[in-house]
Amino acid sequence: MWMTMNRAILAVSAVALLSTSLAAQSLPGILTTLTNPANGHTYHLLDQANWSDSEAAAVTLGGHLVTVDDLAENDFLIANFSNFAGVSRHLWNGLTDEAVEGLWVWIDGTPAVYSNWDAGEPNNSFANDPIHGEDYCAMYPGHGRWVDLNDASTLQWFTVLNGVVEIGSPNLAIAGLAGGSTATITVTNATAGGNVLLGYSLTGAGPVMTAFGLVDLSPPITTLPTLTANAAGVASMSTVVPGRASGFTLYMQGADLTSANLTNPFAEVIL
Repeated sequence: MWMTMNRAILAVSAVALLSTSLAAQSLPGILTTLTNPANGHTYHLLDQANWSDSEAAAVTLGGHLVTVDDLAENDFLIANFSNFAGVSRHLWNGLTDEAVEGLWVWIDGTPAVYSNWDAGEPNNSFANDPIHGEDYCAMYPGHGRWVDLNDASTLQWFTVLNGVVEIGSPNLAIAGLAGGSTATITVTNATAGGNVLLGYSLTGAGPVMTAFGLVDLSPPITTLPTLTANAAGVASMSTVVPGRASGFTLYMQGADLTSANLTNPFAEVIL
């Protein structure tokens, strides 16, 4: 199963299902999806919407509006999304000072270290929102510098605004790995409501090419029942470890079937 599953078909089908779910909630759908090879994160470009609806859609998809960590990531976003389908687009990211004016924070809680404000920004202009000013960050197409805007999908001079969702790489951990005991396998940072496939080997760390790319497992690879992540992007299962497995090294890795991202490889001696 691990070797023959078609990664592209799975990813496209899952994104289509997620877009249908978003439409049912009147949230912006997904225009396109890319994986950044530099960090392994998945990015969804959303339909045009205001910042609040874009962030709500991001949470539904298991992430947040994008946290821009450095110039390289900024350039990746601009190069791939700001002129998607030949349309010049300003891009919402996850930076906001809604809670405390002037204190800009990333909506996912990441410390705000990198910034790329345009000259004179942020200026908290009250021209378009005389009550709240401008509490949300967008990125200009082309040069990619940042501007603060109000919570609106179209303004007089910002006619197209699209949110970019970032979903980090899923993380695999195992607790209680001992022969004759019950081990708990947990994957975090998976796509909310999506499926996670886990494969394991007792023969080595590979690498071997699969439908998901290179995995750190050696054949034969055994797959576990597919898990479903909850609304927080967490999928877990408990299983009894056979007593005779003590002393063997367990090699395990998983794949988020929605984003097609691999988890970190896991290798540990069974006690």
